[in-house]
Amino acid sequence: MLITYASQTPKSEISIVSESIPHLKRGAIKDFIKIMQMTGNWNDASYNKSEMKYKFANGSYIEFFSVDQPDKLRGARRHVLFINECNNVPFDAYLQLSIRTSKFIYLDYNPSNEFWVHTELMQDKDVDFIILTYKDNEALDQSIITQIEKARDKAKTSKYWENWWNVYGLGLVGSMDGVIFSNWQQIDSIPKEAKLFSYGMDFGFTNDPTTLVAVYKYDNKLIIDELIYQTGLLNSDIIRLCKNLEDRNVYITADSAEPKSIEEIKRAGIYIKAANKGKDSINHGIDILQQHDILITSRSVNLIKEFRNYTWDTDKAGNKLNKPIDDYNHCFVGDTLITTNLGLKRIDKIAVNDLVLTSEGFKKVEKTFNNGVKKIYKYLMLFDTFSISLLCTDEHKIKTTKGWKEVKNLTESDILYIEMKNISVEEQKGCTLQFGSFTTAKYQKVFMFTILMKTLLIMRLLTLKLLKLRNILLFMVKSVLLKTLFLQSLFKKKELQLLHFGTKVMKVLIGTKNMQKALVLESLICQKEIAISATQNINQKQNVLNSATITVKQNIDVQSELIKLKENAQSVKKLLLPTNIQKQKLVGVKVVGSWDENVYDLMVSEKHEYFANGVLVHNCIDALRYAVEGLTVPKFNLWDIS
Repeated sequence: MLITYASQTPKSEISIVSESIPHLKRGAIKDFIKIMQMTGNWNDASYNKSEMKYKFANGSYIEFFSVDQPDKLRGARRHVLFINECNNVPFDAYLQLSIRTSKFIYLDYNPSNEFWVHTELMQDKDVDFIILTYKDNEALDQSIITQIEKARDKAKTSKYWENWWNVYGLGLVGSMDGVIFSNWQQIDSIPKEAKLFSYGMDFGFTNDPTTLVAVYKYDNKLIIDELIYQTGLLNSDIIRLCKNLEDRNVYITADSAEPKSIEEIKRAGIYIKAANKGKDSINHGIDILQQHDILITSRSVNLIKEFRNYTWDTDKAGNKLNKPIDDYNHCFVGDTLITTNLGLKRIDKIAVNDLVLTSEGFKKVEKTFNNGVKKIYKYLMLFDTFSISLLCTDEHKIKTTKGWKEVKNLTESDILYIEMKNISVEEQKGCTLQFGSFTTAKYQKVFMFTILMKTLLIMRLLTLKLLKLRNILLFMVKSVLLKTLFLQSLFKKKELQLLHFGTKVMKVLIGTKNMQKALVLESLICQKEIAISATQNINQKQNVLNSATITVKQNIDVQSELIKLKENAQSVKKLLLPTNIQKQKLVGVKVVGSWDENVYDLMVSEKHEYFANGVLVHNCIDALRYAVEGLTVPKFNLWDIS
């Protein structure tokens, strides 16, 4: 289809995208080359292997790239976009690509579980949905068809094969491979005969929602109904919502990591208690739920998504482990350093009850998680005079002054919380050598600005003084000239009257001329004095400029020494303080590598945060785990509740 479009539509720009380059090479690129060769259209000279781009004779091209290339996501525009196996591509990557596509977007996937296509796109009017199965693939080998159809018979006696056949045989939405809960189905409403016996609550706020579920007993089955799934709720909001519950005499079992919230809600008259999360409480809760058929109300859309995505963890060989893992978990590699009350400690060595640093002091670790092998990214965060590396999954949340942000969404405008005590001087020097010292540049500008302002003010004062003197002298000259003009006018009027006096008149005229000469001489003397004064002020101005130039040079020579003294003082201050949490503005952040590695996370009491490599980060929260634990806290049998 895409090859035909490119051949028949000149200058078409087509992008074929997948989760990674290896995935593209094994799939889309291999199929593209095979089809082009089979149809006799392949030309080796038209394909650029390094750019993975094929150019057609009519000016069209088809390019291949992966979503793990950020510059490609936010790069050039295109006419047609095709995302291969889009269920492995993050929704935000799809958004970046879609807003740069002008004509058509094609998405393909195996519906192994519900994901963003179902939740974000299916409801849009401009979206067409087509189910294609193995029967629609005319080029499929018969041996593969036979193998697929064997699953149809196995599905009659196996939940696993039933799910497999639904996904790969019928093209229906199934559950993920290794799914923990397969013993559930949806119901439209809660039967009147169902009896409420428990509530389960998990606390959240900015990014993680506060959740509340109700569990009913009905005909030897469990019914689960989602009541609250909302971010931004304060304790006062939770209290208000809880006062509208169906039966307020039934206890709410809540996340024990929030004792303050539990106590505040309890004082408002709500029956609430902390979950008693002992060893293996998660697996124990899973065992109980797997023993019963579960009915989930159709309005519990978020809970349904949790059930579809709640799977068993696997080791590096793909073997299932006896512990659950959620793909939404965010985590760090094992050698990430965590700030504890005893100093820095690797995250894979942190134990339950260890005290780790939060923004409100040291808090206890409630749980530790080994989340198996995941794709991690090495993020280099550049600050003013130092840099920090974080190796983590790209959705791990970092605390900024504007709230929690996923690490992949950090920008230069973000201000982070940094524990400065453990940012080494060597790390600061290394950052300065590699990226330049932004502080040095700032101090240099301050020095230069101060010196220039001082010089400018001195010059302005001298100029004002000179102008004042000039104005005084001009006023004196003007007064003398006016006096001369007045006397000339007076003498002219009297000239005719004085003619008959003869000798007297001549004497008066001679006297007048002498007076005029005296006045002119006085004026010339004044002008000479003005010129002398102006020359003296100009010389003074030049001396000030010379002095300012010398001062600038001297300050430039000493500024590096002052900066060194300041840095030394800061280093001493760091050593004296037990903790030194500061707000530091990012001047740059970039991904410098990506690979698969075993990852870990923590759950910290009260604050749900800790410092990793000096950066304040979010800890693990899982709504489904808390809900399950909340249901299994009582040590008696579920059915003993009356």
